[in-house]
Amino acid sequence: MREIPANEYQSVLLGVFRAFYSYCEKNGIKMYLGGGTALGALRHGGFIPWDDDIDVFISREDREKLSRLAEEDPWIDEEKRYRILPPATFPSVYPFFKVIDTKTLVYEKNIAKKYATGVWIDVFCLSYWADDERTARRQFKRFSFYNTMNKVVIGGNYRTRKYRFLEIFAFPVRMLLLLFGMDSGYWCRKVIALDRYESGEYMGNVTFPDSFEREHYRAEWFEGTTDAVFEGIPCVTFGNVDAVLTHFYGDYMTPPPEDKRVRHNPEAYYLE
Repeated sequence: MREIPANEYQSVLLGVFRAFYSYCEKNGIKMYLGGGTALGALRHGGFIPWDDDIDVFISREDREKLSRLAEEDPWIDEEKRYRILPPATFPSVYPFFKVIDTKTLVYEKNIAKKYATGVWIDVFCLSYWADDERTARRQFKRFSFYNTMNKVVIGGNYRTRKYRFLEIFAFPVRMLLLLFGMDSGYWCRKVIALDRYESGEYMGNVTFPDSFEREHYRAEWFEGTTDAVFEGIPCVTFGNVDAVLTHFYGDYMTPPPEDKRVRHNPEAYYLE
């Protein structure tokens, strides 16, 4: 293996994105730029310079279509380099789709190395929250609990003293959970089950929210589309993307100070 230099990581990510973009075009799946990827498209015309991930969204209807397609054939390109990992499918430990580059390998911080996948993009589902805010907040609280249990199960590859210390307490809990079949797939499926509303006034990333307040959007903001260009690729994002990004980031067109620019700094390798 050869380590992927930091200045090459975005180009590897872009390769995954291009392949999935073509796949969606071919199969009639509408892909929306979301999160920092939408922000980057509007503010920079592509990647946020210091960013090292890509987030896209699909509708619930297209989620079902993508699930059927991935079950028939997980590969999305003729060379069989890029493949779909459906939610809760080993080695992925997440309740959303990942599209991975199988010629690479990434070890995530605080996640056991046996769950490593290739360089990936995240494919989230745009879902409904309960209309009643108290019920919606309970959705989020259940997510938080299930996600915490998942973190306990998949823990490893610790890079800080804090997490190595917590492992003393997490290890026996992990063994007990696994003994009763409560592995990562179990907790991811519990999260996915929270996405149970067919319609409503509020939408967001119900199965992997950053926080309730930041991910609780008016459904009307997602109606229609807005054209965007990401690294020269013509894409679309949400209809009222300004409202969505302002709700999540505040003044999103003003870059944050340098000490607030979040980098994941993945431990990534080319497989040779």
